[in-house]
Amino acid sequence: MDTKSYWRMVAPMAAKGMLSHARQKIILGVVMATLATILQYALHVRSLGDTEKIALSLLGSATVVMLGSFFYNLIQIPATLYIDPKKKIARTPSEQHHYEQAKAALKELGESAVMMLRYLKVHRRLTFRASGPPPLPDGMDLKIALSLLEQCVGKMLVTRDQKMVDTGATYPSFETIYEIAPGMTTVLDELLYPSAPVS
Repeated sequence: MDTKSYWRMVAPMAAKGMLSHARQKIILGVVMATLATILQYALHVRSLGDTEKIALSLLGSATVVMLGSFFYNLIQIPATLYIDPKKKIARTPSEQHHYEQAKAALKELGESAVMMLRYLKVHRRLTFRASGPPPLPDGMDLKIALSLLEQCVGKMLVTRDQKMVDTGATYPSFETIYEIAPGMTTVLDELLYPSAPVS
């Protein structure tokens, strides 16, 4: 994230925090002080000149407190946005099982399988027909692609579905469709794009 985008995100959040603080503290104080001043003026305890001074003092104090609150939030907000990379992500028992299963499979299959799975996630599905294969990752031939996909099927990272297609010819044609296994979608998002290499 560049500097301009960062401040565009943080400054409105700091302003929101400042306004929230103002609603909770400053406005109540100003209202109470103003009511007290009006009451004193009505009872002739204070002169008009004193009231003007008090009003200016209240306005100045409120301005200073709001600015202080804004800069306080400007410092505090980034800390709330920070997520400790070492902090473990909470998973259900099922998700944890799939995570460990996928992690072990990727470690065994290697970087070529990681590249194939990333490509599959981008395209959602790859359909192989008798008329020809779908677009494949740059530099990867059909034999290697099918081998990697089948290995991923064997590790239950990917599903394979075969369908008969009526082409009007004497013999039907078949197509094979590969997709990310539904139970692996979430954990693969984490494992295929980690902040550090899979270990």
